[in-house]
Amino acid sequence: MDTGRGKSIVLFVLLGVFFVGGIVFAFLILPNMNRTLGNTDLKVGFPLDMTDLRVLDDGVGLFCKNKAKTMTFEVREGSRVMAVKDGTVSFVGDGTVKIELDTNMEVEYSSLSRISVQESEYVLLGDTIGYADSGEVSFGITDTKERVYLCPYVYFNDEGKEIVNRELDKIDYFDSICLCDNLNF
Repeated sequence: MDTGRGKSIVLFVLLGVFFVGGIVFAFLILPNMNRTLGNTDLKVGFPLDMTDLRVLDDGVGLFCKNKAKTMTFEVREGSRVMAVKDGTVSFVGDGTVKIELDTNMEVEYSSLSRISVQESEYVLLGDTIGYADSGEVSFGITDTKERVYLCPYVYFNDEGKEIVNRELDKIDYFDSICLCDNLNF
């Protein structure tokens, strides 16, 4: 076999491998890359009234900092905590409320007292869930199908993101808000 023909065969094989790899990536890998990031169309409101937020220590506890599965907000004790979106209450207990938002997505509120919802109750955006038990409230979002905790900031509507940004500006924090995209169960 002459060297020109051998180089052509090698080039043809490499192009074939590249072409097949591109097809596999485009049709198998790429569509699944966003799966663990939950429902990207989901937008939620902010669970607290902006006037109840306080900056005593950090103001906002960041998702993934020390493997935290939620964001934590410093608030005035007794602050009203609200539903961030319409959904069905799936769990109430030990100062925690979980609400199913849509297929495979759930929000969790922790450090609550005087909880005003019951399991199986349907709540609407802005309904009172309970009140802050102490000087902070934890809020998290979970993709129950993929079994991962998601960074809540990504899913806040524009007003919610603006509130978080304003609180972080008070402590001169200008780095990443989500220290990782998700955490496994």
